Order: sequence, then C-alpha cells, then structure tokens
Amino acid sequence: MIFRKANSKDEETIKLIASRAYEKYIKRMGQEPAPMKPNIQKNDIVFVCEKDNKIIAFAILVIKDGNILLENLAVEPLFQKKMWELLLSLLLRII
Repeated sequence: MIFRKANSKDEETIKLIASRAYEKYIKRMGQEPAPMKPNIQKNDIVFVCEKDNKIIAFAILVIKDGNILLENLAVEPLFQKKMWELLLSLLLRII
C-alpha cells in the first residue's frame, strides 16, 4: 500500500468510494450521511491510499482556526476490516 496526496484526477474515485462506504448507513439514518458526498475545497488536504495501483481509501483534512481536522475518511467496503490499519498508517505518515 502507498499513501500519496490526491490530485484532481482522483476526485471522481474519491466520491465513488465515499458513496459505497457510507451507503450501508442510509437505512439506519433514514437519509444519506453527510460524508457520503464529499465536497473537496481548494485548501483541503486530501490523501489517498492505493493498493495495486487502485485507490482503496481516502482522508480529507481541513484547516480551521489553525488546526488540522479530519473531515472525512472512507475505505472501500472490501477493505473496511483493515480500516484501523489504514488509518494508523495514514496518521503516522501525516505526523
């Protein structure tokens, strides 16, 4: 697995992953959860995780009041059982 900063070409894949990752919550919540439709802004910091040259996860960080906040994190459903491993790896690379 590799982590890298996302580029504009990744945006559509990020949206697809978010949709698939959060769709299981629609029935429980009665609506689409907000993270299901990420709205990437110009100043956001976005990382993707690739496995075998395919994006399998992403993290969107925003800067607010001098702090970096995790705005959205989603993992392809097939890889969600390894989510904590991905999150820890990503955070260690950011720090």
